[in-house]
Amino acid sequence: MKTNKQLLLSLTMALAVPFALTSCSDNDNDLTPSQQQDVELAALTEQYLNATVIPTYTLLANGTDTLYHKLDSLRTVAWAGGTITAEAINDVAGVFLRARSNYELSEAFLFGAASDFGIDPHIDSWPLDLDQLRSALLNTATIETLRTDDGTIAGTTLGSSVLGFHGIEYVLFRHGKPRTDLNGNDPDLPSVSGKLELTYAAAVAGDLRRSCCQMEVSWNPNASEAHKALVEDLPHAVPGNNLTYAENMLLAGQPGSTYSHRIKALNDILIAGCENIANEVGDVKMGKPKGVSQGEPGRDADYIESPYSQNSREDFTDNIRSIENVIMGGRPELRNESRSIYAYLNARNPELAAELKTKIDQAKAAIQGITYPFVTTVADDTDTTVPAAISACRALDDCLIAVDNYIRSAQ
Repeated sequence: MKTNKQLLLSLTMALAVPFALTSCSDNDNDLTPSQQQDVELAALTEQYLNATVIPTYTLLANGTDTLYHKLDSLRTVAWAGGTITAEAINDVAGVFLRARSNYELSEAFLFGAASDFGIDPHIDSWPLDLDQLRSALLNTATIETLRTDDGTIAGTTLGSSVLGFHGIEYVLFRHGKPRTDLNGNDPDLPSVSGKLELTYAAAVAGDLRRSCCQMEVSWNPNASEAHKALVEDLPHAVPGNNLTYAENMLLAGQPGSTYSHRIKALNDILIAGCENIANEVGDVKMGKPKGVSQGEPGRDADYIESPYSQNSREDFTDNIRSIENVIMGGRPELRNESRSIYAYLNARNPELAAELKTKIDQAKAAIQGITYPFVTTVADDTDTTVPAAISACRALDDCLIAVDNYIRSAQ
């Protein structure tokens, strides 16, 4: 039997991509300040890719592949007249939540393929359009096309308001718990049977799998051949240069890259990635349903992420953990703080580095402090936990902007 240390080593080797940095002098004193900066930026970029982006997308692609196959099996059972057991529902619900977590852990780097190819709105739009969903599930022709669909039909014929994570979430969860019965009709959608819902969920899971594999393959040149085959007909390279997003970022400042300097790549990591999601969590995901969004004032009571599983609080926390993984040098199991954005900043401005770390910790704690479940707490005008979490996210947002401004001005 392998020890825990051996298992961790195996996981690290399986997920890491063998990018090699250009060798340089063993004596840092031989380097000019500009050369030293380039070495540090190259190291933190490599760590960012190998310990945060690529492993997260690999786990996400693997998780959604498992989710599709399990839902496809349940769809087969349902059409054969078999019984869908509570144990089977609980099992696939757990697979869904693990895949969902890895997607939320990827949201601090949505500036790449997820944005360029419109993947994020395709698979993570909410609120779910229940009227459109019911209409689709009661359409005999639609269901007939989805009976054996691996996602290629669902992805092009169903709208984004019924695609992605939240449509599957609706089928598998209600009121914060896995469904107990998918053998009869849906109590919330009259005339819609569990068989029809599983037909839809399996097809949508196939499309979700393709989309998540598209993100993985777009970043990871060493993605599995099976995942590459799934997205052969989808765009999966940086527009204009045919590189993966990881290769393009590692070549920053060199011919062939879209980045003219490594600092430009770091700016994307900090602002298009981390700051963007810090702002979204505070001002949009919590701010819109609370009615305090700076961009769109007025309460939108239906704008609740993950209302059926009531997993909103964990979604938001994973978004901040996503930022933490980017800043601190990787996912916890792969982290190397010495090659991190935090270490780079700490060597130049320890006060700002400490503030950034504190703001990340405070945002996580404030979100975890929200009274569960978010879907009901956010509507309570006497609640103080949601406003506190919004304020903590806004403070993190401001700090990330300050960090980016400092790094760009100090180069």
